[in-house]
Amino acid sequence: MRDNIGIWLDLNKALIIDNENKKIETLSSNIEQYNLHGGAKGKTPYATQDATSESKLLERRKQQTKRFFDLITKKILTANKVVVFGPAETKIQYQKHIQQDMALKKKLIGVETVGNKLTENQLKAWVQDYFTKKL
Repeated sequence: MRDNIGIWLDLNKALIIDNENKKIETLSSNIEQYNLHGGAKGKTPYATQDATSESKLLERRKQQTKRFFDLITKKILTANKVVVFGPAETKIQYQKHIQQDMALKKKLIGVETVGNKLTENQLKAWVQDYFTKKL
């Protein structure tokens, strides 16, 4: 059983920082980035345009995000305490994901905003400082 885990979270990746072993595990999100530009012109002058359905793309992104969050959750099941931090809104989405599981909900002790320009050593130090101050 691992004691305290910090998760630095962004839409592209998650860094799982084990405060006891001082190890960092990187998980890639594989979430596609979409840029909608509208449809393609039809082959005849009055043909309909082939439009890309925004709702389909958003649903695909939602499913990819859920798979990413499930992967992170599997990695932290044995932790006693968890803090989630990072620069973007993804950490808030992950907090909502955790809130659905009563066992994990009790383990989450904080969600913090931290910049994305930290080195691995700075990330480890941030997690250690956070748990030192909180516990």
